Amino acid sequence: MTSHLRPFAFVLALCLALTAGAGFAGTPLKTLHILVSNDDGVDSEGIAALVNELRTFARVTVAAPVENFSGAGHSLTVKGPIMVNEVKKEGKFFGYGIEATPATCVKIGLDELIDEPVDLVVSGINEGYNIGELVYNSGTFGAAQEGILKGIPAIATSLERSKGEKMDYEGAAAFVKAYILAQAKVGFPTDRVVNINFPAGEKSSWKGIALTSLSDFEFNETWFRRKTPWGKTYFWNTVKRHVGYSPKPGTDLYALDENKISITPVPMIRPELDARCLGRLHVEFEGMTLERR
Repeated sequence: MTSHLRPFAFVLALCLALTAGAGFAGTPLKTLHILVSNDDGVDSEGIAALVNELRTFARVTVAAPVENFSGAGHSLTVKGPIMVNEVKKEGKFFGYGIEATPATCVKIGLDELIDEPVDLVVSGINEGYNIGELVYNSGTFGAAQEGILKGIPAIATSLERSKGEKMDYEGAAAFVKAYILAQAKVGFPTDRVVNINFPAGEKSSWKGIALTSLSDFEFNETWFRRKTPWGKTYFWNTVKRHVGYSPKPGTDLYALDENKISITPVPMIRPELDARCLGRLHVEFEGMTLERR
């Protein structure tokens, strides 16, 4: 971690303690077991940097897709068979490459491939940020969300992509390690995914750390209709940032625009009934009645 980021360490631990749940506070780090997944594929640069860093202080099991599943969200692979391959890197066992979506990889990893308890799920490091409403389309976020649904604390990590600037996966991985070490002292939230986004460029250019909310950012999509030589319709699409869009202060994209690391605890859907959004509803059907005054 660069020297100008160190003063934030205590503030980071203190602020996140306010939202912490019963995650593995007090677990000896030498026994910490982390499941790592992603949506860019088991051979991606981001997952390699993340695993190399996490293995310096914890036991790590990799269960990630064999191919790119960007945009898969929390989708599941339901058609079988689902093939699981042992992946080696530099002649050593790296992890499991699974022919399935990221969320499915986490399911199989937790349910079938790992016998010992898992303390934390970490997904990433994704090529490109996952912010605002985009998180719900992200396979990186979906993999982490599956951990939360299984009762295990989870982090989603992503790195902003910018033309002409280096993507510092090693720097981002080093921060993830520092964050885990800080948060482990107070416990992780178990009802939300901790969504971390890193600015583009080398870590020496990063200006600080911000606790943020989700922005209302979404891409401007353009669809191009085309015809094959046989007359069948197909589409290409492009996505760009809206011209003139300015994120609100305190949000994830605002932090990235200021070259800061963004940490956003994203809450899960709560199980309690809250029907106020339905208004004064009255439904009648086949002799049955539902009324909310």
